Amino acid sequence: MLLRGLASCPLCVDAPHELARNGHYCRGAVVDGESTSIVVYRKKCTVQDTSFALLPGDLVLPRAGYPRDLVLERLWASLEGSSYRNREFLVEHGLELPAPDKQISWSDSLDSSACRPGYGLMWQWTRAFDIRAQQVVATLLLAFRLLGLDLYRDLAIHLKSLQMVQPRAYWLALALGLWRALLEASCTDGHQPDLKEALPTLVDILLCSSSHTIIRVFSPSSGYREDAAGRSPPIRAAHEGAP
Repeated sequence: MLLRGLASCPLCVDAPHELARNGHYCRGAVVDGESTSIVVYRKKCTVQDTSFALLPGDLVLPRAGYPRDLVLERLWASLEGSSYRNREFLVEHGLELPAPDKQISWSDSLDSSACRPGYGLMWQWTRAFDIRAQQVVATLLLAFRLLGLDLYRDLAIHLKSLQMVQPRAYWLALALGLWRALLEASCTDGHQPDLKEALPTLVDILLCSSSHTIIRVFSPSSGYREDAAGRSPPIRAAHEGAP
């Protein structure tokens, strides 16, 4: 079923060509709290000379070894102003805590421990998606205005709930507000999605920017692509990867 999720090349707009199987590779992932190895299949378009990796989008994000849900929860926590060293966040999501040490503070214990994911990596998640959000805000705003939406009624009033946004999440917050308004305007059942409900689909959109010759796509939504835009300079825990 996974291989059938992407039948033709999404880059061949005029005349999509059928993709050929191009092997597979294994990558690490965390599933149900346990580290495991998953198989990622690849396909190739001989016309574009481009390979596609079919990632199980409900489990992982590109270059992120941690579950998709955890990354989304950390992004939401950043939008709510939660610190990357927040003990409650680590406890709530069952993440590793440093061993208690009465000689040093909680913050210092994070610096000296090998907790995974490290706070530096979680900061990178937010920063990467904030940079991607900045790239799409103009497009979202254009769609917002074309639909005749109101900046106060449909945007500002909802963003008031995000009063303590982390500095590296401002563009992400703005893009999320615009996207939530667009989702509400396109709903036919009268449902008004809140900001947290709109975040997963916005993240999928932010992963659509094209990359180098290798473009990764999610399954079953074959149009999703990702690139390396927004990767930050190496900091603590940078070796763990970034979305």
